[in-house]
Amino acid sequence: MVLVSNMNRDDSLIEARTVDEALAKMTVADNLPVDRHPEKRLKASFKVNLVAQIWLLLAMFDVNWITV
Repeated sequence: MVLVSNMNRDDSLIEARTVDEALAKMTVADNLPVDRHPEKRLKASFKVNLVAQIWLLLAMFDVNWITV
């Protein structure tokens, strides 16, 4: 028997054995701000992803001639 407490355990997690029990314990905040421009956020996230993918391709093909 182990008498040491588990320091890795997060007490804010929801413990449930079924999907219905988990759904019953979850809450959604009612005071979320209105998302007025979701298209701008989507466009910005696409650009960030595109730049990340380009850098991965450059690293994969070992391209050293591009400077930023």
